[in-house]
Amino acid sequence: TGIKRLLKSHLLTHNNSKDFKCNFCDYATSIEKRFKLHLLTHNDSKDFKCDICDYATNTKSYLKRHILIHSDSKDFKCEICDYDTSIKSRLNSHLLTHNVSKDFKCDICDYVTNTKPNLRQHILIHNDSKDFKCGICNYATYTKYNLKQHLSIHNDSKDFKCDICDYATNMKYYLKKHVLIHNEAKDFKCSICNYGTNIKSRFKSHFLTHNSSKNFKCDICD
Repeated sequence: TGIKRLLKSHLLTHNNSKDFKCNFCDYATSIEKRFKLHLLTHNDSKDFKCDICDYATNTKSYLKRHILIHSDSKDFKCEICDYDTSIKSRLNSHLLTHNVSKDFKCDICDYVTNTKPNLRQHILIHNDSKDFKCGICNYATYTKYNLKQHLSIHNDSKDFKCDICDYATNMKYYLKKHVLIHNEAKDFKCSICNYGTNIKSRFKSHFLTHNSSKNFKCDICD
């Protein structure tokens, strides 16, 4: 029956023997269907295109998953921090960032991370070739994603507006972050002075001001 077939397929996920191995990368799986789907990622023909942005892929399932990022409904929320997403696999990847075990280490510097994709992304900073360049200013970066983020600063249309003050931005993420400053509950409090904030990144930046160890010194003056 159909249910029996699904159970059989599921049981394979518990099989440590990954017999289907990709010749192009390190991917391996115990399920033939997943292996065939993976092989398509090495196909240069990207026939499935997003109607909203420039994203293109060679598999229908990846396009379906991508389209979710354009959805305002972010049903998958992190229980540890404010992160939310419309894609379950992204939440799973995000949850790994809260894992203290950082097994992936950079051979060039002291950087460590708990995910292989993060390490791959980091290694790009050691590459002198910044292939993604802005056509408006001199900005250049190692990744397409960073360039896309940067290009938004050249967009004059600030459609995301704060309901409390005059703040406006062209990115929903920045508005979300800004709104926190109007929140009276300042959960991040400094143990050295009276400083308090509701934004973790601001608290971290503030805490550095109390660091008396100034390791970066000028060779010319004090």
